[in-house]
Amino acid sequence: MLPPAEKLQNFFGVFLQFQIGVDSAFPRILGKYVREDKALTLEEAIYKMTKKPATTFNMTDRGEIREGAYADLCIFNPETVIDKGTFTDPIQYPEGIVHVMVNGELAVKDGKHTGTRNGVVLKKKGKEVVK
Repeated sequence: MLPPAEKLQNFFGVFLQFQIGVDSAFPRILGKYVREDKALTLEEAIYKMTKKPATTFNMTDRGEIREGAYADLCIFNPETVIDKGTFTDPIQYPEGIVHVMVNGELAVKDGKHTGTRNGVVLKKKGKEVVK
C-alpha cells in the first residue's frame, strides 16, 4: 500500500531540495550567504569549504595553496557567482565560475568544461584519507 499523496510529495520535495544542494552548494553559499545576506565573510566561507574539511578529515596535502599540495583551485567572480538550479531544472551550471583546476589540470576554462576528468575518489584508511 502506498503512503498518502502528501507524504510522497513531501518526500520528493526533500529529495529534490537535497539534489539541488549537492550540485550547487558552494556557489549558493558564495552568492546568497556571503554576497547577498552577508552572513559570512568571503574568507570565512572559503576556509569552511577548503582548509576546515581538509583538517577535519586529516588531508594534509589538500585545503591550502602551497608547494607540494594538490592543485584543486576554483577561480570565480565574487560579484556574480550564484547557483541556478531549480526544483524543475536542478542540474544547471552556476554563474560566475571562471576556471577550475583539478589536480593541476584545467577542468573548466572560461566557464566551459574542458572534458578533463582529472579527479580521484578519496577513501579513508584508518585516520588518513588516501587515493
